[in-house]
Amino acid sequence: MTKESFLRSFQQRTRTTKAWHIPLQNWSFSVGLYDLAGCWSLSRSQRLVTYLGRTELQPTPQLTESSLNQFRKYIPWLDVEGRKRFSVHRQFQWIPWNQEAFASYQRGFRTAAFHRNFKNDIETYQNIRFHRLQNIGMIRGDRERSRSQNQKSFLKLKTNLEQNKMTLVNLRPQRTVQHVVMIKDMTLNHRGQYEFRVYDSNYPFKDQFFSYDPKTQHFYAPEIIRAFRNVPNPEAPVGLYIVDEKERDDLIETLVKIYQRTCRSNHGR
Repeated sequence: MTKESFLRSFQQRTRTTKAWHIPLQNWSFSVGLYDLAGCWSLSRSQRLVTYLGRTELQPTPQLTESSLNQFRKYIPWLDVEGRKRFSVHRQFQWIPWNQEAFASYQRGFRTAAFHRNFKNDIETYQNIRFHRLQNIGMIRGDRERSRSQNQKSFLKLKTNLEQNKMTLVNLRPQRTVQHVVMIKDMTLNHRGQYEFRVYDSNYPFKDQFFSYDPKTQHFYAPEIIRAFRNVPNPEAPVGLYIVDEKERDDLIETLVKIYQRTCRSNHGR
């Protein structure tokens, strides 16, 4: 078992059907002076489910907590003076993924200091991830990126798909409107454009699409961008940024180690 053999055997098409989508539509929530929505956090969690979800696992209190820890990533605790602190959860573990399991995530659990559930854990990750200083590059410019940047991004997306690496991308129809989705596969249509099928948290019960046109060397996402009523021209090119590649690679490394241990155990070593 190697990283390459694991990726070759990963059942991408089976695990990216709509039946595997998080069955909850994106929502807005207040972070003080303005509102956010949970697209980045939901798309990240969808990728975790795609790789780590196990339909045969039944939820237990321990598995519910470990799954919510992965969705949230930043785990709250109180210090000796009662001040709220956070630890980064870096472990990847199997996630029970069926109706009963998702209901347990929505109910969550209570401790003496915190009430944890899927909704507030998704909001916590979104709030922290959205406000990282490293994001500043994605608010420069007005809309689309340069043709050379787009061509480089397209080739990276194509390579990732060929290797069964699930990719998160941030689509930018204008500087103050951005939306993160998870790419599932790519096809070449009759017009010579590459169509990317995605999980879009605004439409969790169907597939959505954006495209890349090699002639113009721009990305387009009209059916995704129409959800944003403050964008005057959904047909216009969008900026595209590939995000969170390291976390995906760390996740795959962990899975490979899990399978390697399983293989050694099965062979008596």
